[in-house]
Amino acid sequence: MKNLLNLILILGLAFILTGCPPKETTPPEADGSKASMTLDDLDDEGELTDEQRAEDENATSGTRNDNTYWGVIGSYSFDGGPLSSVSIGYGTGETEGSSTDSSSWFAGLMFDEVGPGKVGLAAGTDGLHANNATEDMLYEAYYSYDINDGMSQTLGVYYQENNGGTDETGVVAVTSFSF
Repeated sequence: MKNLLNLILILGLAFILTGCPPKETTPPEADGSKASMTLDDLDDEGELTDEQRAEDENATSGTRNDNTYWGVIGSYSFDGGPLSSVSIGYGTGETEGSSTDSSSWFAGLMFDEVGPGKVGLAAGTDGLHANNATEDMLYEAYYSYDINDGMSQTLGVYYQENNGGTDETGVVAVTSFSF
């Protein structure tokens, strides 16, 4: 059961650090309406990038680019010692007809038996980034402990670099109940 919970934690951490694949433009309706866009399609000044303009023109003309995403995650658990596990992950994406590929990565460490709980540390990119672009990084640390047999508390902090804007820092407190 502990290995299953660790796998769920690792997959959840991987999803948080790598994020979801970028949203695509949708083709116009038969009545000629404009393709829909999301806020993720805008650069820091609220304008479309040159690549996104080309993709939007393709969507408006009725053609579509195929996107391919893949990733790999690995974890190793140690017997004894303060370091209980190491996790790493890498993901990549490419758009048909585009010369720009994107990638993301993360690394995490878990330390069991730190006081009454455990400590986790992680670092990685904040979603997929073009290989030639400056990566926004995300760092996190948390401490988790059992309050009693059916309740646990996790306290964490994170720091998110935003190279195009203001960096973010946050504190998280999660109480979990099990029956």
